[in-house]
Parts: sequence; structure tokens; C-alpha cells
Amino acid sequence: MVAAKVHFESEETRHTYLMALPDDPSLYAKGDPQKHLIMRYLMKHIEQYLMSCRELTAFCSQNGWIDNDTLSYEILEENDHHIVAFVQFEEILMEGTGCISGRIPCQGKLCLTLDHYGQVSQAELL
Repeated sequence: MVAAKVHFESEETRHTYLMALPDDPSLYAKGDPQKHLIMRYLMKHIEQYLMSCRELTAFCSQNGWIDNDTLSYEILEENDHHIVAFVQFEEILMEGTGCISGRIPCQGKLCLTLDHYGQVSQAELL
């Protein structure tokens, strides 16, 4: 791993993140390797955050469990330190015996705040 200050610019935004980047060239895509790696890095951290954040339970309607295997998201907007994501998952309903009694599709929007390392530091329901 190599510590690097990475700059990422698109037409709409400019980002600077401090991150540890692998020095293995096979991890970089053809074209713009830095942009590809940064997006993979951000997506990985967003997924990890969403799989454990409490805010998603607000989208549940029956006080069930979030099925992380069905969790998906789409980035709708982004700027220097915020990402608006549309999140979808299935809520698992359980019977008193511990058996699954049903599944309910759930969805909603979150505003994710990024720290200067590009990791999610906070989520807010929209």
C-alpha cells in the first residue's frame, strides 16, 4: 500500500482524498486508473457503511431485519463532501418460532457525509 493524496475531478465536482492505494498495477483499469480506483474505493466504503448503519431501519415498515444480501444503492448526486444515494433492500419478517414469515421491499434516500479520507462519517434520511 502506498499513502497518497488523490485528486478526482469530474465536470460537476472536485474531490481530494487521503487514502492508502495499492501499488499493484493489476488493480488499475485501462483508461483513467486513478478515477477507477477512487470510485472502487468509495463504493466499497459506502457498501460497508450501509451494511451496518442504523439509519436504514427507518425505511422498514414492520420492525423486521434488513437483508444485506438484497441491499443495493445508486448514487443520485454528489459534491465535495456529500453523496445522495437511493437505497433498496428487503425487510425480513420473522415468526415467533424464528422462521421467516415474509419479505417486504423497502427503499429510500440518504445523504451520506464523507470525511477527508473519502469514508462515510454520517448518514441523514431524506
